[in-house]
Amino acid sequence: MHKNIFIYIVTVLLLTATWDNVYAIEPLNHYAKLHPVKINNIEPQGWLKQFLYNQKQGLTGNLDSIDYPFNSPGWAAKEIEGNTSWWPYEQVAYWLDGLIKTGHLLNDDALINKARKQLDYVIENQAEDGFMGADLMREAGNANQWPHVILFRALMVQYDASGDEKILTALVNFYQNVGKKLLYRHIREVGHIEIILWLYQKTGDEKLLTQAINIYEKGNALNRNRSASAEQFLSEKLVQEHGVTYNEAAKLGAILYQYTGEKIYLETSISAYKKIDDHYMLVDGVNSSSEGLRGKDPLDSHEACDVTDMTWSLSYLLQSTGDASYADKIERAMFNAAPGQVTEDFKALQYFSSPNQLILGTNTNQNHYMRGNESMAYQPSSWVKCCVGNINRAMPNYIAGMWMQNDAGQPVIAMYGPSSAKYNIAGKTLKISQQTQYPFEEQIVLKLSMEQYISTKLTIRIPKWTNNATVTINGKPLAKAIVPGNFYSIERTFAPDDEIMLNFPQPIILSHWPKGGVAVEKGPLVYSLKVDTLWTEDHSVSYSTAHFPAYTASPKSPWNYALAVNKDNIDSLAKVTYLTPTSNPWRQDAAPIQISLPAYKVKDWKIKNTTKVNQLDDWPTEVNGVVQKWNVNVKDVEGDFLLTPDLPEQSSLASRLSTEKEWITLIPYGATKLRLTVFPQANKE
Repeated sequence: MHKNIFIYIVTVLLLTATWDNVYAIEPLNHYAKLHPVKINNIEPQGWLKQFLYNQKQGLTGNLDSIDYPFNSPGWAAKEIEGNTSWWPYEQVAYWLDGLIKTGHLLNDDALINKARKQLDYVIENQAEDGFMGADLMREAGNANQWPHVILFRALMVQYDASGDEKILTALVNFYQNVGKKLLYRHIREVGHIEIILWLYQKTGDEKLLTQAINIYEKGNALNRNRSASAEQFLSEKLVQEHGVTYNEAAKLGAILYQYTGEKIYLETSISAYKKIDDHYMLVDGVNSSSEGLRGKDPLDSHEACDVTDMTWSLSYLLQSTGDASYADKIERAMFNAAPGQVTEDFKALQYFSSPNQLILGTNTNQNHYMRGNESMAYQPSSWVKCCVGNINRAMPNYIAGMWMQNDAGQPVIAMYGPSSAKYNIAGKTLKISQQTQYPFEEQIVLKLSMEQYISTKLTIRIPKWTNNATVTINGKPLAKAIVPGNFYSIERTFAPDDEIMLNFPQPIILSHWPKGGVAVEKGPLVYSLKVDTLWTEDHSVSYSTAHFPAYTASPKSPWNYALAVNKDNIDSLAKVTYLTPTSNPWRQDAAPIQISLPAYKVKDWKIKNTTKVNQLDDWPTEVNGVVQKWNVNVKDVEGDFLLTPDLPEQSSLASRLSTEKEWITLIPYGATKLRLTVFPQANKE
């Protein structure tokens, strides 16, 4: 028997034999500081569980009855009839990953089985040469095998939840055969190292580590002039790249570092996201990306895909570095951008979503790319299907990444929200529950349940935005100093029913944005003007139905306000009202926190009605793997367009302010659909 095959079989037998110890850490990524808890040891509760239930009742559980390609056989056939590209397989794979995760988190067999229909088909119909999927994706390069990366993530989840060794066997077979071909011609295909390194961790086969390093090095060398390459991540150059491609590539160095300890790999990922923070981060916590990375303008938007892909990538940086700031970033995105991009019932989404969006319909896209079309309307599908599939991954990914552990298997609570997780500490089961309405309240109660006393170290994150945080155990404060923006460890013998109270005060701050704009933040939440909205079902698109309608939305209340606050007086002027949270706090009419602030109306600041827009109408071309300018294919388009206006010019703002001061109501960004988030400032500092 071949030596490597023998080692692999022994490894699988060992993994299978010890499957009951579902908490064990495989040792091969020992440079990682944190490791996720297995998904079936996590139980969402409160509003997080309701969010997933809405996904089940909404798009996640029903996309196969809404629109193509989700209503096609997808991966459960030799080919999709009439299809000639990899695109539908990418779009369906995104959905399957979100579907299987939602199913396991809800312990819902119907969702799991719906996903498994396609996942099992792929495994059971693997070709003799190891290939999986439609033959049209066989040719390496041109991103043909990029969809496999997404599909294999779903298989990884299913393996971790079930221990089905057939999944490992199939994936190893794929990479031992297909993987020998050029998986690095397109920068997206370099993403296969995410799967290969996971396989290395499970099997211990050193050839997989060597393969991952080779793909990373060769792929980055071949694409060295592309903004999503390691060389460019480390440079000072601004980005000329597709947002999703950038996010998918930016995490790879951090993953490779976990298995090699080579700091240069980690530095590329850290540098990539520093560039995002400096130049492309929007107020809601996600990078701008109306396909290409744009800027920080209040009218800039992000694709739904970027909500998922940026936070997925940041989770790897969190694991690799143990730097609490990455958890802060993930929370900000998930508590603002994510719920803001979908309707409260998860039955419609936006392809593009913006901090400032005041009119939404089939003629309202304010971005240069396809300006004036329907890209910003809330619809059950979209003319761009990848976002329709990918948004289903966002919240399940967050919940699965909240609960971590260190190398010793000791609990690390990296992010917060109502949920619980189980840990095995020296053969004893420890269950920790977060009893909280976070982020809508400042307190988090950690309830510890166990049958016996357990000696361990419990690590929690102290958010960077808090001040005067406190930690008490059974009502007694701990003496150890608390430093915001860091992890805080409690090492002791815990007793059954111990209760740890975390209190993270959420100060109100004013942040500054381009064109003289300001935004209101409180803890991890960003706040937007509460705009009374007229919702109208729009059945002009083929996928709009009575149960899953598309919408137009227009304002019924004034929105043209300038905030009359500055950084020194906002905390004293703000009037904060706390309401009892409902099971779905992302409903505008049930927002559990309201902030009242003084403001002045701005005269002649109106929705822009125009008959001509300048539109970027196509993707840029790639020359030798380098993305060309994103404004080469532009044209003027005539029609009837309604666009959210830019912020008023600073030079004329004072003369346009009304004389009457009003008090306006702001609510959490994620509870708004029409919204003004970045305001003009009436009071200058």
